[in-house]
Amino acid sequence: MRKNTSNYDAAWLGERTEYFEGMYKDILQLKESGVFSGKRIAIVGCWNNAAEINNIIGKLNMSISIIADNNPNKQGISRLGIISQSVESLTLEENIVILVLNNLFWRDIQNQLLKLGFIEDSDFFVVFGGQRFQLESGGFDETSLISDQVWSKFCLYAKKGYRSYLELTQKYPGLPIWLMHQPSIGDLYIFALFLPTAMSVKNTADCDCVLVVTKNSTRKLAEVIGFKTIEMFSFEEGHYNWLAAMRIMGDKMPYVRNAVYHGLNAVFQSLVWNTRVTFRDSFTKYVFHFTKEVEPIYPQFPKRSDIVRAEFEKQNLKMGKTVIISPYAGHFEATISSEQWQRLIKSLMKKGYSICTNCGGPNEPPLPGTVPAFIELQDCVEFAETAGYFIGVRSGFCDLLCMADCQKIVIYETGAPAASIDYFGFESMGIGDGKIIEVINDCIRTDELIDQILAYL
Repeated sequence: MRKNTSNYDAAWLGERTEYFEGMYKDILQLKESGVFSGKRIAIVGCWNNAAEINNIIGKLNMSISIIADNNPNKQGISRLGIISQSVESLTLEENIVILVLNNLFWRDIQNQLLKLGFIEDSDFFVVFGGQRFQLESGGFDETSLISDQVWSKFCLYAKKGYRSYLELTQKYPGLPIWLMHQPSIGDLYIFALFLPTAMSVKNTADCDCVLVVTKNSTRKLAEVIGFKTIEMFSFEEGHYNWLAAMRIMGDKMPYVRNAVYHGLNAVFQSLVWNTRVTFRDSFTKYVFHFTKEVEPIYPQFPKRSDIVRAEFEKQNLKMGKTVIISPYAGHFEATISSEQWQRLIKSLMKKGYSICTNCGGPNEPPLPGTVPAFIELQDCVEFAETAGYFIGVRSGFCDLLCMADCQKIVIYETGAPAASIDYFGFESMGIGDGKIIEVINDCIRTDELIDQILAYL
């Protein structure tokens, strides 16, 4: 394994941070120019990042009134407690200003709004998130698919990626390489459930391959579930360089395969909102190309009861009557207010439970009134079983606990791609012990959701 000690977690988050900081500055500039004065705000082209944009607009002491989208499957459902509508229906709204957020289809949306009679830089504004992202999204017109600047950058990525690929194949001659460029423990866990079958072995430890990861937590999980040969790349090297090389070189890179469905093309991604495929399907049908359904092979986590019990005693947590609350999930932020979390916590304490918050790092503080629990990935199952109870918003951490012998409640969110019960639901995927209680937050009746959760405990 590479000995580079770079903070890959920060490298992964860096680009998203830069993008949203740019969004904040762009929207602040619009506010200071007075375009929002006396107007309701509508956002378009921002389904996936709606929560982050909502937070930005909230910090500027404004609020989103309308969410519009061109996908019929996203219309009429709650997103952040707002019932989404069509872009065409914006013509029926009065006193609005429309923000078109930078995405793959921003130019199509721009042209659509112009045809509907809206005036750019008066009725609507395209927001890119800073000069860098504006330059990267520019250069397209009706006669060219990609600008010279973007193409040159892409070729440079591919050249670096292919060089890195050759180095790795020389280091591990003949071994298959799986590129886990997505920095998610949930992606790695589900991938690992089916890899042994794909490689005709009995468990992950017997998979003779190279696993490339791009985040520290992903590497740690890979070690826990038995991968023997792990290479650590920067997010840029895996996500940009290698994927660019794989797109251009194709069969000239025979030893490497993408371990997740996203990255090389958008074929499977386009099915997510238009079919009944699940996250499990993305691996069994798209990554491994199984023609028949296969059963998952669940990894065995280490048993370190003495260490876990010592932590319970140190934190004064009750064995068998502790609730682990996991409110954090990568870059997904659940639409549950601090007041609602507090009501849940106080009610559980009245019932005699001790409460801890699953904290993954310094940016994930414990909920008020709870004990911070920095749970090692190798101990997560043992910790949850010792506690007895788990409540968490849908995340990769929930995947790791899907077979834990404890009461598990997983919270999904209507409209949130990272927490869709149809796509990521354990029942819909057919993964886990079948005892997971799955509840949905529609972001409108969240107080009732808290009551529903309390009824299970």
